[in-house]
Amino acid sequence: MDLTFMETVWWVFAQLYEKGLVYKGFKVMPYGTGCKTPVSNFEASQNYKWWRGDVYSVFNLAIR
Repeated sequence: MDLTFMETVWWVFAQLYEKGLVYKGFKVMPYGTGCKTPVSNFEASQNYKWWRGDVYSVFNLAIR
């Protein structure tokens, strides 16, 4: 990563922190794995429907 870019990111983060705009919290956030970005509550609730079904996953285990 470019050193100038990295220092700029840290500077911006420090500015936001000093203004009280950064906080530590724990909550579930909708996340889009396709675009790798957070998803708004509006986007997460679009086309939502209840579906009752089972999900099965199969994994191959390497036993040593």
